[in-house]
Amino acid sequence: MTDILCRWLNEDVKLSRIIDPINIAKEFSTGFLLGELLNKHGLQEDFSFFSQNITSDSKLHNFTRLEPTLKLLEVPFDTNVAQAIMSENHSAITRLMYQLFIALGKKSKMGLTGVAMETMRPSGPVKLESIESGLYKEVSTISHKNHVQYKFNSGIESWSIALHNY
Repeated sequence: MTDILCRWLNEDVKLSRIIDPINIAKEFSTGFLLGELLNKHGLQEDFSFFSQNITSDSKLHNFTRLEPTLKLLEVPFDTNVAQAIMSENHSAITRLMYQLFIALGKKSKMGLTGVAMETMRPSGPVKLESIESGLYKEVSTISHKNHVQYKFNSGIESWSIALHNY
């Protein structure tokens, strides 16, 4: 399965990096190549804002941008999937790539643009997804703030212990 996906990515899509079954999980862990893939299919218009950095903030930024596009394609995607891919889980990225292969194939056969796909969707799921996306971003921001606060508090504790021992 992974061989077929790699052949598709390398020969048909022609991503900026060569993908093989061994490096697929690592290469897609930042979300950058997913953005490139969707951009090449005319679906990720904000691809210029994607980052190739491997920091957790960059990954989170990229995956937050990917979420609406994956929802548009009706590809199952949530924080668990994002976390698994960011953690370089081979089966998670293989599953997502297979789902994208199918979804993008259907889109191509129907000759639909991203705008056409968006307008064909019922309004209920679109509204719900915008709420979910907002919650996802809010939780991500809170998580990041808590992480920064923890580091800050840990630093203060270290300083106070050092001063106390002095």
